[in-house]
Amino acid sequence: MNNPVLKIMRDPYMLRYITEYLKLCTKCNSYDIYNYEKTCIMCKKFFCIKCKNHLYRNYNHYETTSNYCYECNKYYFQVPKFN
Repeated sequence: MNNPVLKIMRDPYMLRYITEYLKLCTKCNSYDIYNYEKTCIMCKKFFCIKCKNHLYRNYNHYETTSNYCYECNKYYFQVPKFN
């Protein structure tokens, strides 16, 4: 076995280095490259590139752009109804 690719794949440090960039999607349970643009800023739920549309972009006084999942968006930005 003189294949260099197989040698690299057996190296536990290299595997750990590669998997640090991958994260499991909250919606579909598939792995994607971790990126803050695909993460809810409040609860830290991660969405892959296919499920990224489940994040809502919101603007507030403190941050120019933030991404929120449906639950956090509803909880933090829905105006309460008073009777």
